[in-house]
Amino acid sequence: MRVFEVDEVIDNEINIALSKHLHTEDEPMHSHKFLEISYVYSGSGYQNINGSQCYVRHGDLMLFLSKDKHSFSPEGSLGIYNCLVSPKYFGERFTDPLSAADILTLTSFTSLKPSDLKPLIPFNNKYFEIENIFEAMEQEFERKEPGYVNVLHNYLEILLTKIFRRQQASSNINLSREIIKIAPEILNYIEEHYNQKITLNYLAQRSFYTPSYFSRIFKECFNKTLTDFIAELRIKKAMQLLQEGKMSVETIAMHVGYSDKKTFYKVFKKITGTTPKKYVGK
Repeated sequence: MRVFEVDEVIDNEINIALSKHLHTEDEPMHSHKFLEISYVYSGSGYQNINGSQCYVRHGDLMLFLSKDKHSFSPEGSLGIYNCLVSPKYFGERFTDPLSAADILTLTSFTSLKPSDLKPLIPFNNKYFEIENIFEAMEQEFERKEPGYVNVLHNYLEILLTKIFRRQQASSNINLSREIIKIAPEILNYIEEHYNQKITLNYLAQRSFYTPSYFSRIFKECFNKTLTDFIAELRIKKAMQLLQEGKMSVETIAMHVGYSDKKTFYKVFKKITGTTPKKYVGK
């Protein structure tokens, strides 16, 4: 199996290459050390991606990351636009093959998980918009008129945004499933460690999500942020202890996780509308 190097197909000064082909024969299995975005502008066929075969047709877009193994078999003919992107396009620090995580950290779509980036992205009734972008990029690449590199880069930003928006819309559909999966375990953990330091990063890591994605799921599930959820739980526990009357306010504050008495009073009043001492006096 052939592995394509960046400098074989992409100009080092441009970091992008565009092509348009009408294929009538099978393409051999291969991989590469760059990002490849392929769009079907006509015909249909089968794509073999990392051992899985899928049917593709007009309007389908494929996102091949570095080291992905893929090939296609036309069903008669298969018209494809190819946009090849060097890792250097994303920054000088990325000279090695890019992963899904690398790409997402460089975009505004940090709520997406790397696993949300599927190789096959059907655009269905929106394919004209995507097709127009590829056509414009291919023309700029071929004509090489003054300023074409900047134009290509701008078009690529638009294209990636459209792709990630589509992926984000798909991930929203599965959000309720994610919520059901994480809720019991996370609630149990917070209940057991509410008076200790609990960070968003730690809970996200426990759940195998990015912090921003976990934050989004948590708020969807409980209709409040993690910080507010923990604060309310701490104050609820403090109210129970105050009613028992066996500890001082200062001791209770420490017991529920507040080392600073002033912060405890502030949070208590914000949530209950009164101070700890007035609450005891009721």
